[in-house]
Amino acid sequence: MTPPPPLDDFAGDWLDRGELAHLPSLRNQWGQAHVNEDLTSLSWLAMPPYSGGYHTGVLRVDGRVVRADQLRWAPWGVSRSGRSNGVVVTSDTRLGYEQHTVYWRTRLTNSSGAPATVTVEQELYAPIADSPVDWGWLYGTPWSAGHHHDYYATERIRAEVLAWVPRHVHLLATDTRWIRLGSPRIPGIQRDEDTAPMLLESELPDHSTSDSGRTRAPSVLGTVRGISGAPGEFELTAPTAEHRLAPVALGPEAVLRLEFRPAVDDQTGVILTHGNHPDSVQVGLADGRPWLRIAGELVTGDAQLRAGSGTASRCGSPATAPR
Repeated sequence: MTPPPPLDDFAGDWLDRGELAHLPSLRNQWGQAHVNEDLTSLSWLAMPPYSGGYHTGVLRVDGRVVRADQLRWAPWGVSRSGRSNGVVVTSDTRLGYEQHTVYWRTRLTNSSGAPATVTVEQELYAPIADSPVDWGWLYGTPWSAGHHHDYYATERIRAEVLAWVPRHVHLLATDTRWIRLGSPRIPGIQRDEDTAPMLLESELPDHSTSDSGRTRAPSVLGTVRGISGAPGEFELTAPTAEHRLAPVALGPEAVLRLEFRPAVDDQTGVILTHGNHPDSVQVGLADGRPWLRIAGELVTGDAQLRAGSGTASRCGSPATAPR
């Protein structure tokens, strides 16, 4: 009987990045992940009940993310290799055997004939969601307001892995989105626009299962006025209240202003949402304290708003938005 070939025989050869139409993936018995164009980060981790979004932390040598010039796939993982001046950096990334684990090994080799001193930094960054429901082809990724699958914002972030200076591209969605006051829609097709075409760049279907327990957040109670491009006052009189205003784009240097006057103290809920996408701008209250969220980035004020008082909010591009 002929013995099976050794596992090493199934590994591929080292290939230049330009030869690959698609970067390699990792697999084990329980899930998968996708390597990026740097040397250590992963995206699209799907290993029930866990899932990862954006990308895990990148490796920097002397302050710069090193590009993977060559990659090698094997049944047990993916190796990547790149160069920073005279230093060759090689990494090996694997998923554990029948485990919810990811392993990394990184080696730096001085290929020059002279001593070299380098600074090596590894980001310890890995947003992970834990969800016992909603698993299927469209599994959830970890957004702060729930595990809503979002191809576009995740890919915008993943594309920035190799940026010399990391940029928060997910904070600047330039497409036109509806302004909604009050209780926000769960990310998905906006149901009062059934006759309009579904544009995936700004609206995604909600693939929640019936056991997911996702509910719309409540509206705060009060009066909204002074909204950029929408004159007049708007009353939010119930937790289910909502008003849909004109669609606007918050591109570079765009500013969105509003004034809110609460009807009662110590409220928790939503005042305004720009669209219904997972990376949409949203403004609300938490126990009476104002907060601003953009694509999972959350800023909360220190002072509570009291009934009869008002506050003016302002948000826009990353250059002008509070962080």
